[in-house]
Amino acid sequence: MRRPLICIAVLITGGLPAAASGSLDCEIKGKSVQLTLHSGITRGMGGPFFGFKAELKTSLPGVPADLKAMEFDGEHLAQRWLNEREAKLVIYRERQGDAPHGSVELTIETKRVSKNDEGRYAGTYVLQIDAAPADGKEQKPITARGRISCSAE
Repeated sequence: MRRPLICIAVLITGGLPAAASGSLDCEIKGKSVQLTLHSGITRGMGGPFFGFKAELKTSLPGVPADLKAMEFDGEHLAQRWLNEREAKLVIYRERQGDAPHGSVELTIETKRVSKNDEGRYAGTYVLQIDAAPADGKEQKPITARGRISCSAE
């Protein structure tokens, strides 16, 4: 009795369209900012990202030690947009622990390199690091801008 039910279930689900999945990878190789980013992506169902991971390292002057190297996961992906013409992301994370408020925000905006190369994107990033010093004095955010490249499959 179980075998016919399993066969029917396989036949029913086999007729459904498969949602394709791939990945998005981005990289910054700057002198004072480095980033590696990887995420699984799906085509369809709203294009969700899954398994999102990124690692940011910076040697910008004035950045507190605890914000110079940060890891990000899916909960830090504040905004995302990916289609055949462009890829845009906003990654945001706040400082943990008892230290004064601090945050890192990375905005990525890219466009497809050419119509013939659907999987390559190039564009710019803006990194903003905001860290309140322990002495309570006001400090301006530290900002860096540069080039970023991404690939999607």
